[in-house]
Formats: sequence, C-alpha cells, structure tokens
Amino acid sequence: MASKASLKGPRRIVVKIGTNTICGKAGTPDPGFMAALAEQVVALRAQGREVLIVTSGAIGTGRALLGFKDRVREIRMRQACAAVGQPRLMRAWEEAFAPHGVLVSQLLLTNHSFTNRKSFLNLRNATEALFDLGVVPIANENDTVSIDEIDASFGDNDRLSALAAVKTQADLLVILSDVAGLYTKPPGEPGAELIPVVDAITPDVLKMATGKSSSLVGRGGMASKLQSVRLATRAGIPVVIASGREPGVVSRLVAGESLGTRFLPQGHESGKERWLEIAKPMGRIHVDGGAAEALRGGKHLLPAGVIAVDGPFPPGAVVEILHDKRPVAKALTALSSRDLEAAKGLRSEAVARVLRREGPFNVTRKKNLLLLNTE
Repeated sequence: MASKASLKGPRRIVVKIGTNTICGKAGTPDPGFMAALAEQVVALRAQGREVLIVTSGAIGTGRALLGFKDRVREIRMRQACAAVGQPRLMRAWEEAFAPHGVLVSQLLLTNHSFTNRKSFLNLRNATEALFDLGVVPIANENDTVSIDEIDASFGDNDRLSALAAVKTQADLLVILSDVAGLYTKPPGEPGAELIPVVDAITPDVLKMATGKSSSLVGRGGMASKLQSVRLATRAGIPVVIASGREPGVVSRLVAGESLGTRFLPQGHESGKERWLEIAKPMGRIHVDGGAAEALRGGKHLLPAGVIAVDGPFPPGAVVEILHDKRPVAKALTALSSRDLEAAKGLRSEAVARVLRREGPFNVTRKKNLLLLNTE
C-alpha cells in the first residue's frame, strides 16, 4: 500500500450517491452499478486512500419492495419503507465488496449525531477506527427515526455528505447524481450548458438551481446540493457534482480528470470552527451595533452589549448571535440564558452584584466563536 505521506491528490474522500443513481429501473439497488463503484473504491484503497460512502436509497428500495406506485409522502409510511429497504440496501453493499474481501460498516445517522458535541466526537472516533481497520464506512440517514417535524432531514443525504466530509476532515467530497453537474439552466432546456468550475456559491449560482427533484423517491434537488456544497467549501473542502453513471467517475476525478462541476474551497476552518459551522443553536443572543463590531474585530462579547436573549439554554451551549436580526456569529456561551437575561446591558460591576459572584463575565471568547458570512 502506498504511503499516505507520499500520496498526490486527495487522501480521504467522501462519495455520496443519490437515490436515482443507486437504484435501477426496478427501484431497488443496482448490483452492476454498486459493483463498479466498489471496484473503484478498492483500487483507491490500494493507493493508500480512504473512502467513506454516503448512500441514499433505503426509502426508495422499501417503496419498491412494498409495491408502492406513487411517491410516499406520509411520515410513518416513509419510516416503514426505510425500515424495509435499509437491510436490503446494506446487503447489496456487502455483496458488492465481498469479491474483494473488504468489509463494510453501517452508520445510521441523524442531525443529533453532528449537532451534539459529544455525539460528534464519538462518531468521529468510531469512523477513524473503521478506517484503521480497513473497513469501508457506509453512512445513511436513519430515516426510521428521523421525523421531519422533530429532526430535519438531510435532503436525500446531500447535507449528510457535507457534514460527513467536514466531520472526517475529508480532502474531497464527490456527489454522484443523475445529472452531470451544475448547468446554466435546467438540463434539457435549449441553451443549457454545463459549468465546469464554480469559484463561490453566489446568489447568481443559486438561481441556476430549480430546487426540486422529479424523482418519486429522492428528496434532493440541485438547490439542496448547492447548500451542501457551500457548507463543505467553507470548511476548505473541494466538491465535485458529477454523473454517477459516468464510467470510472470517482477514480478519474481523484486522478485529476475534469468531470462534472468542481466547486473550489473557500476557507480553512479549525476543528472547533467546523463543528460550530454545523452545530444547531439552542438559542439566540441579540446584540447592539457596538458589540457586533467588537466581535468582528476579534474581541469578546460582554453582557453590556446584549439587548435580548432567546432561550432557554445552559452554559456551554451553542448559540447564534444576531444584530438587527442578521446573524453575526455562532459561539459557545459561558452564561446560561437565565443569567444572561438578568445581566444583559449591564457593566461588569453591576453584573457581579446581580449574579452574586465574581467575574470575569465574558459571554463568549474568541476561541469559542465562528464569525458568519452575512452577505
């Protein structure tokens, strides 16, 4: 096996496969497609690379096996389809890798897996152990328990793939779809042209996405994919959206071939910043203009700059900080919503009297804060 230090190109790759790509005409996993992808993954592993697969298809497979003809919309029936389809989907992945003597593992995830700091770290450690053991991690949303009203879905795993890429500190995210990439207008319309490279996800780029999926089973359209691309590229991870049916697509992309649409990375966040990027806030802190500017200038947030608090949340919770209803930052708060409500607008001496303890009373610190793009 090649030395990781000597590798050229991406070492760790997350490959996401959409429902329409993985399921054949019968609506169940396509063994020919999966075998071809497994062969590419095995070849990449032989080069010393690591690959995590994010697979859709559980609901679609269950829908086909249960004989549903129309799109399944009712939550409890989607859960039932996922419960039926997930074992078949994983068996298909096991069979695809078995000829190569490679084991696969199942990671069923929810938003809580990423937004809770402890769960996030445990998941990262488990994934690292699987890589060390030579096992291919295969992740999917836990559709059986992820209820839309309670735990927002990942959008046919588009967001899940971006979160997985951020979590594992991947070098490349490949989103395999039933379209060849981002077009200037919906594919099939006159004058539609494939865009080979996108520097940044701007409002004009977002307008090119219809935001809808024509699939009976998939939930992710191009708008969903672009939101996920933005999340990954902000963490410094390049992303490619390409056709999953292009022969040898993953191997060719890793080798540097130009396929689909490549989205260039926008930054390089620290591990804590990456986590804050994806963490779900437990509350909101509204600040005045002076406090907002101080945060942007690299200073701490003090109670004097706080004008309102939306809670409840405990000390150490992730909160969103806003000025004039616009997001300024996400941060770990040192004060609970109850203490902050009592201390808002006060100077440190007054805060000490109100809270009946000694300071300092920094609401946030720079090391626990992620400034947000408010454009």
